[in-house]
Amino acid sequence: MIEGLAALNGSRGPKQAALESYHGLQCGFCTSGVLMVLTELQTKSAGMTVTEAQVRHALSGNLCRCTDYQGIVNATLAVLNGEEIISLSQKPTRS
Repeated sequence: MIEGLAALNGSRGPKQAALESYHGLQCGFCTSGVLMVLTELQTKSAGMTVTEAQVRHALSGNLCRCTDYQGIVNATLAVLNGEEIISLSQKPTRS
């Protein structure tokens, strides 16, 4: 969990939950930097629709050695374009 980006109740914030749900997290080395860039992109986009090209451009300064960035991009597009995110830890398990 990144301090200052958590939800008011202390749980993961929407961007963190989206990265988890869209498999955008791996080793964690780049996670805090990615989240800070996505927070800035969210502020700059202020309710406008964000494109994949904009997300990739914003992430171009971050190095992730574990993924091909697609999970990170998909998570960002979902959050910034208003999709409801359900954290993997909140999804019901099969019995």
